[in-house]
Amino acid sequence: MTIAVIPVTFLVTFVFLPYLTFMLRSAGAVRKNFMGENIPAGIGIVFIPSIIAGIAVMLFLDEADKKLLLLNLMGITVIGFAGIVDDLLGNRDTLGFKGHMKSLFEGTLTTGGFKALMGGLTASVISLFISQTVVQWILNALIIALFTNMLNLMDLRPGRAIKFFFLVWGVSLAAGMGSAYCYLLFPLTGSILAYMPVDFKGKGMMGDVGSNILGISMGIYFSLAAGITAKGWTAAALILIHLFAEKYSFTDLINRNRLLRFIDGLGTVNGKGGRAG
Repeated sequence: MTIAVIPVTFLVTFVFLPYLTFMLRSAGAVRKNFMGENIPAGIGIVFIPSIIAGIAVMLFLDEADKKLLLLNLMGITVIGFAGIVDDLLGNRDTLGFKGHMKSLFEGTLTTGGFKALMGGLTASVISLFISQTVVQWILNALIIALFTNMLNLMDLRPGRAIKFFFLVWGVSLAAGMGSAYCYLLFPLTGSILAYMPVDFKGKGMMGDVGSNILGISMGIYFSLAAGITAKGWTAAALILIHLFAEKYSFTDLINRNRLLRFIDGLGTVNGKGGRAG
């Protein structure tokens, strides 16, 4: 019955989305995308009220682990707050994890640095609740924090972060893991499905608030679903991907590969929308 929450969060997002879009435009929360067009930024904030409504329904149904639901909600809310701060107050003079950490060590806290610190702290606290050993705590914290930023790295073109989110989820299920914890992603799934046309058509950006919520949700789910070996390989892969991203562009890599380029553009308006960058 927990899957019944998907249409609930779809409806909440569908209703809230026009109001939040108007609110962001009226407040001047617009940003140039990679095509130089001004579109609303931070629309992913719509995920938060939708997920709250969805979790409330799930708590009422009493068919899911209440501790995990509330832990997930805490993580989403905190990282969403850090993301919207970066969306509304941040600039793009300093880019990349290395750049933000360098600024911090030089005595300047950027909004990106604040987001990274909040992400690391949140991941560490959540990991304490779901880990039984020190090794598990380290791996879970790494997976949650790195998945959070990974989805942020993906959100540079229309639909890319959403496709990556569902791809990782699908691969995990195909590998025989995670079915017992899918309910944690159901509230977000309904919200994503209602928001998707905006993202795919380039009518707005989910922003860091949205991509961070997708990322931390996937990180928590994966930390619960995967075994210790899979966690080790996943953490290593995420670290390597982040090191790659410090020097190279995912967009350039995708554009050089015919299959990746096809998947990246599937269902989206070519040359429209996406995050600036």
